[in-house]
Amino acid sequence: MTFILRPQNPNQTYCNAQSCQQARKRQWQKDKLHYDLDYRINQQAAQQTWAMHNPDYWRHYREGFQTSRHAIREIDLFLEPFLVMRTPPQFPSALPLQPSLVRLR
Repeated sequence: MTFILRPQNPNQTYCNAQSCQQARKRQWQKDKLHYDLDYRINQQAAQQTWAMHNPDYWRHYREGFQTSRHAIREIDLFLEPFLVMRTPPQFPSALPLQPSLVRLR
């Protein structure tokens, strides 16, 4: 997909693809947090309010993570006998290797 600059908007820097629009929004939020003190204060207040209404969020998040870690560990233990690295066979080196000349055609 190529980005075609529209003549109606000569300052256009993002296309209408979803990934471009997400990048535009991320940049806008980053700039807004950096330059706008009121916006930054409102964001902090919103985060604090959300944290007060969801006090168990991190505990539930960690419990879910522990569950997935245990599930992965059980799968690993089940598959371990099948995935054991075996040592390659050892060949006797009775004859020392000598460099030889090989004629290539």
